[in-house]
Amino acid sequence: MKDKPESVNTAKNYFYDDNHVGKVRILKMTQQWEKTKLLPAKDQIAKMTVDFEKEKVIVYYHMDEGEI
Repeated sequence: MKDKPESVNTAKNYFYDDNHVGKVRILKMTQQWEKTKLLPAKDQIAKMTVDFEKEKVIVYYHMDEGEI
């Protein structure tokens, strides 16, 4: 018989205590990076978004000059 998980990390569980607003629920976080000339653009992450409501992680990569 398998044990039940102790806690499930859902969007309901991610809170931040802000000094001005109070308790805020975190729904989505995004981190961005600058492109460096030391590596090919297609190998560098431009942005990563974590969406707790949809339970998705989306990664965007930089593009080379002239690409759409």
